[in-house]
Amino acid sequence: MKKKHQGLFLGGILILSSIAFAFLSATQFSPENQQEQTGPQLEYLGQWKGMALYGQRTGANTTIYYLQLYPNYRIMLRADPRASDSIEGPPSSEVYSRIYDSSTVYVVFDPNASREVGLAYTELARFLTNKPFELKFATTEPYTDEFNRSFPVKNPHNTTESETVIYLRLANQTDIEMEGNTIVVDGRDRWDLVNAAGRLELILIRLI
Repeated sequence: MKKKHQGLFLGGILILSSIAFAFLSATQFSPENQQEQTGPQLEYLGQWKGMALYGQRTGANTTIYYLQLYPNYRIMLRADPRASDSIEGPPSSEVYSRIYDSSTVYVVFDPNASREVGLAYTELARFLTNKPFELKFATTEPYTDEFNRSFPVKNPHNTTESETVIYLRLANQTDIEMEGNTIVVDGRDRWDLVNAAGRLELILIRLI
């Protein structure tokens, strides 16, 4: 598949994924359903900050992680929480307050990097649904194809005081930065972006 066609296809995947994960978060990943479940055998991976960590291998040869917060309560994470320990960023309290004090939170990415940011994007779409703010999705510039042309565009650094932008960005380092009202989630590749997004999630549930 040519690169241009890959971009068109992945753009469509991202749009549909944001809708699908929003729905899943309201059903499968509700607190009631995150409690002890029957299903595939989980592998015990050790402890993280005094909590048991489990892994479940997928058909794509990747791992879904489950962190045991309470005896009968686990949360699902796409990133290994142990990877978050080496990712630098601003004070967690600043990130937490910036997001939860906002009335609108955008998740924004460069459409030219959709292949690399796709997994982190869909994970954040799942995780941020049903939070006490309006959640929106946008790209930093328009898609050029007709199929994705209606996808919203948002300048990640043009915000009002009541808005926060989470900007997923390919970079030469893996970290989290705050630039005004914009939280930049940097990663060198797909999995670094997933890990940095995972650190952001852990901040928002006050585990970091």
